[in-house]
Amino acid sequence: MSSSLHFFRDASNRLSHDRGDIDSISYPEVCKKVADHFGLKPTSEVIVGFDQMFWDFTDGTSTVELAWDNWLCFMATAKEPTAEPLVRNIAAFLYEALPSKSEG
Repeated sequence: MSSSLHFFRDASNRLSHDRGDIDSISYPEVCKKVADHFGLKPTSEVIVGFDQMFWDFTDGTSTVELAWDNWLCFMATAKEPTAEPLVRNIAAFLYEALPSKSEG
């Protein structure tokens, strides 16, 4: 499983996970599934731009950004180093809950 999960560091050295098969229409539903599964609460309103959306969530200790843009599609990004395990857990959850369309 972990070999098919894609992680990277953004320009601010924050751990991120992306899923290129989650489209903009599915973004709000995927955010809700992630938030419900991990007991996350929004810390901001969803910000919607022409080709991107951002929404921050917290578990009370760590904050993650769940975002979508037209380059990488869905992303979960740790807003601080303590949120990195949460990003890894979100990636594993999405792998199980929403198998990649490209994996068959």
